[in-house]
Amino acid sequence: MADRHEWFLKQIFRHRADLQRYLRQFTSGAEDIEDLIQETYVRVYSLPNYRAVDSPVAAGPGRSVLQGRVS
Repeated sequence: MADRHEWFLKQIFRHRADLQRYLRQFTSGAEDIEDLIQETYVRVYSLPNYRAVDSPVAAGPGRSVLQGRVS
């Protein structure tokens, strides 16, 4: 579990500010943005094969790693 947590912090969480900026394009409510971020984090953290995500940023907005891997 420690490996997953470390991966999440280094590869996903560090992009939080970018994710917030991206989401502001679609909603203005700070609470909505936080809800969306939390939902995204839960989905990414629960990926069965999280190490298959080589570059979270490369997936980019609209091409999320979540689309093909989480139902």
